[in-house]
This record gives sequence, structure tokens and C-alpha cells, in this order.
Amino acid sequence: MARILIVDDHANDRYLLRTVLEAAGHSVTESVNGREALALARADPPDLVVSDVLMPELDGFGLCHEWHKNPLLAKIPFVFYSANYVKPDEERFARAAGAALFLQKPLAPEALEDAFAKLVGAERTAPRTLPEGEFAARHQDAVNRKLLEQIETLKTTQRGVIDLVSRLVEARDPYTAGHERRVGALAAGIGVELGFDENRCEGLRFAGQVHDVGKVSLPAEILVKPGRLTNWEYELVKSHTTVGHDLLAHLDFPWPLADVVRHHHERIDGSGYPDGLAGEAIGIEARIVGVADVVESMVSHRPYRPALGIEAALAELERGAGTHYDALAVAACRRLFRERDFRLPD
Repeated sequence: MARILIVDDHANDRYLLRTVLEAAGHSVTESVNGREALALARADPPDLVVSDVLMPELDGFGLCHEWHKNPLLAKIPFVFYSANYVKPDEERFARAAGAALFLQKPLAPEALEDAFAKLVGAERTAPRTLPEGEFAARHQDAVNRKLLEQIETLKTTQRGVIDLVSRLVEARDPYTAGHERRVGALAAGIGVELGFDENRCEGLRFAGQVHDVGKVSLPAEILVKPGRLTNWEYELVKSHTTVGHDLLAHLDFPWPLADVVRHHHERIDGSGYPDGLAGEAIGIEARIVGVADVVESMVSHRPYRPALGIEAALAELERGAGTHYDALAVAACRRLFRERDFRLPD
């Protein structure tokens, strides 16, 4: 059986691969980046190295290039094992850098074992590798493409999580179905009107979609109550801001979603909740979502009153501009409806 070096910065991926290889009788050594792997291999050369692509310190392409510059290691088969879709140009670059194989995660144990068995022990000459200048140029291009792929994958996952959270809130309160989505659309529109870039506007849309996530903790009978809430019930409803914040605080988003959820009911004069923040102590995203929330709530039907209409909503914003609501956000919202013919989605 072979001595195999695994190089991957993800502990779960190393564990899964190690389990498969050890079950097949191989001896496994692990490394978390290319520099560490080179040091381990120089001290005790393995029979095969299996490496991820994107890693800190020295990534997989860089490791492969350095690996084949070392006469002690150059004849040892180098295999890439990557989670991203393997594009033909990436595989060609990997082979030009000296790799024997470029495999895509996950592979069935039998397929992995078959691929490795054909490499271990086979006669192999040191491959010709790219000159330094050509490698450097192609390396940067390949890594940039991989990073963009990972960013897009992460964004897709984040969008899925946010959509799920929004649907959970709507399922708890069917009388406000679509509220989160419409608040998000209006908040993003206000962001565009204020000159925010595309990423920041996307964050506003997502913040609107989850701003009431804390309501999942409230009794359904309070959410759909047709009459006036008691003082105790109102205090309970107010807790949705802190509950929602706590639900999102430990999730890694590139936008301040948890802060928006906590502070979208704060008011410029300090009269809001839960923290009594005032002025610019309230994040701009929370101020914008707060304005969008007021508008959507007033133009939609609620169990305790009929829809009041957009003119009533804009009049409320204008009365509270600079005291309850951010004046710039109010002005932008007013322009959207009165000058840009903005319409809330159905």
C-alpha cells in the first residue's frame, strides 16, 4: 500500500479523504497548505500527493510548480482534487504545471482507489513544467477564476439561506405574506436612489427580506390578532428585533444583516427600540429599512386595519423626516414614488 500526503485547508475534506484511503490500507499524512506540505515531503517523500487548489500560504498550483522543481519530488505523482467544476483550461494548466490528474470532488471511494492505484508504483519520468514567467501569468489567471467561482457559489448559498428565512417568517404570519420581499425591494430602490453601489443595494434587499425574522418566536395568535395589542403583547412583539439579531449574529454575511434586524425600529430622535439609539448611531442600512418597513406596512392590509395607501404612507414619512425617520432616506423614497413611478412588487 502507498504513503499518501493530503494537502487541504478544510478539515472535513481531509477527514473524508483520509477515511477512504486508510480503509483501502494506505498510510496518510495531512497538511493544511502548500508550504507545510513541501517541508513534510522533503523530510519524508510520499508515494503520492493529493492537493486541493485554493489554500492559504501556498495554493495547489503553486505547490505543484514547486514540487516539480525539486529533484527529490519531481517523479512523485501529483493529483489535484478540487470541489469546483474542473474546466478544460484549468486541467490543461494543471498538467502543464506537472500534475498527473485533476479530479473533481466528490468521487466514489472505488473511483478514487482506481485512479490512485494506476499512479502509485508506476514508472514515471519527471514532467516538463512551465517556465517561471509563463507559470506566474497563467497561475494568477487560474486562481482568479477559481476565486470568482467560489464567490458565486457563496453568494448562491447566501441567497438561498435568506430566501428560506424570509419564507419561514411568512409561513408564521400569512397575513403579511410578501411583506419582507416588498420591504427588501423598496429598501434596495432607496439605496439606488442614494447612489449606493450594486453590492450594497443587494445587501439592503436581503436585509429587508429578513428584517422580521425574530417574529418566528412570537405566538401566532398575537401575529394575527385583529384588535389592539395589550401592553404585554406589544412588549413581546418588540422582542422580535433582539431575537432576530441573535439568530443572525453568528452567520457570516458580507452585509450588516443582524444589525439591521436589531435596529430597524430605532428612530432618529432616540424614541425607538430596542436600544434607544439616535441619529447616526443607527446604521444607514437600518434607517433605510426602517423607512421601507413603515411604507410597506401602511400600504398593505393588516388584521387590525385596512390598507392606508401610498399617499398616507408618504405623508407619515414627511411628518417624521429628521425626527423619526432619516431625512435622506425619506427624500429618496418620496422621489421613487412621485418621480420614478416606483411600484412595490405584488
